[in-house]
Amino acid sequence: MRRPTPSFGVTGALARIATIDLTRVMAKVRKEENWSAADAAHAEQRYRRFLAMRLMKPAFHLVPARDIDKVWHQHILHTMQYAKDCNNIFGAFVHHRPGSTDTADLAHLRESFDKTKALYAECFGEDYVYTWLNILLRAAAAEPPRQLARAVPRAAGAEGTP
Repeated sequence: MRRPTPSFGVTGALARIATIDLTRVMAKVRKEENWSAADAAHAEQRYRRFLAMRLMKPAFHLVPARDIDKVWHQHILHTMQYAKDCNNIFGAFVHHRPGSTDTADLAHLRESFDKTKALYAECFGEDYVYTWLNILLRAAAAEPPRQLARAVPRAAGAEGTP
C-alpha cells in the first residue's frame, strides 16, 4: 500500500534522494557505457535530480533523457536495492514505463518529454538535452570503431527524444 508522500521542495527532495547508495549501480553503468568518471558522476547527479523531480511531482509523467535512463535501468537491475530504495524514498515501487510505437503514445511521450525538460530547467537551471548528448558523444568517441556505428545514431536522435 502506498504511503502518503510529504510535499518536497528541490532542496528537501535532493537531500532525501542523496540517501540512496548508487555506488554499485554507477560502477556497472560506467563500465557498460564506457563513461569517464566525470561523465558517470554527472549522469548520477542527473538521475538523482530526476528522482527528486519524481518525489516533488509524483503524478507527473517524467521522461528520462538517455543518460538518466541508462542509470535508471541499471538501478532497476539491482532489484532488491531498487525495491528498497523506492519503498524508503517514495513509499512504493516506481515502475518504468517504456515507450511504444503507437502514435497516441508517441505524442504523449513527446509532450511529457517537453514538460520534463521545462521542469528540469526550472528546478536546476540546466538544459536537459544538451547535457546528456555531450556525455553520449564523448562515450561514443572513446569506443572502438565497430561500436561507434551503434553509439552515434542514438546520440543523433531528434533533440533527445527518448
